[in-house]
Amino acid sequence: MTISNLRTERKKFRLARAAFTLVELLVVIAIIGILVALLLPAVQAAREAARRSQCTNNLKQIGLANQNFLSAKGHFPTGSQADNERDRKIVHQWTVYLMPYMESNAIYEQYDWTVGDRVTNFAAINGPLFKQKIESFLCPSDSAGFVGNWGWAHSNYVGCFAADGSWVEPGNWEKDPLTSNTFYNPAAASGTLALFNFNLTRKPRHVTDGLSNTYAFSEVIAGTDGELDFRGTWSVDHGVAYTHRIGPNSTEPDLDAHACGITPRPEAPCKRSPTFGTAYWAARSHHPGGVTAARVDGSVHFVSDSIATRVWQGLGSINGGEVSLD
Repeated sequence: MTISNLRTERKKFRLARAAFTLVELLVVIAIIGILVALLLPAVQAAREAARRSQCTNNLKQIGLANQNFLSAKGHFPTGSQADNERDRKIVHQWTVYLMPYMESNAIYEQYDWTVGDRVTNFAAINGPLFKQKIESFLCPSDSAGFVGNWGWAHSNYVGCFAADGSWVEPGNWEKDPLTSNTFYNPAAASGTLALFNFNLTRKPRHVTDGLSNTYAFSEVIAGTDGELDFRGTWSVDHGVAYTHRIGPNSTEPDLDAHACGITPRPEAPCKRSPTFGTAYWAARSHHPGGVTAARVDGSVHFVSDSIATRVWQGLGSINGGEVSLD
């Protein structure tokens, strides 16, 4: 064999050794798959941590806006104000009252207070505003959509309307006598109140349990996109409320006058309430293990799903007489 031929053979050998065999390729693919499987949960956890941080910041903004409203007006905003109280017409929500303190002046300045929500021609006048999503009312862990038929935008933050009862205080709406029935509304027996309700304004002196011991706002999983599921709808009275009657992310269903559409989201079960005023909705979120909520003093906390119902209800009341519960 000549030197030239020898060199050629050696080159061919080196080229052959440089290529992967099928077994080696499969081993490499398997190793990469294992590494991806190991890293993916960490990546997802990091992303969820970032989303939860954004959600916390949103609630801090809402809590601070609530404090600034108090400083400017001398009282907290009304949970839901109806200019025609008996028939629940021309209704304004706490979300609108806080907009000037949350850098949402553009929507606030276009809002027509003579129409509000639910009067005859409100959809034509304020409807275009109600269809707008407000970033500071959205938690990135959820995918908020729109209410079917109406197109109103969903959101993810709600105000506390009751500690242990339905969302209408006992006797606070004469058209619904069941709100004073202790079976349908346990608050009729306990006498506990929350920071928000219909046509009522609270002052710090009303929060006898202490501003730092009482929750004012929490997360909610937005209603089913495209259905008559108003949960979390920032422009509608029964969309801006939640209660502490059942615990965070409870497997027990919410009660809603519309039964939350035809197909409620599995993580937010729901069934029809006996009447409009006897409805109630739990605090819910997509964060693993609990929900983020803001107290009346503006502080934000993460509340575990395993919190005792008694403690959770105590933290929802402004006048339960509890000392610090957590």
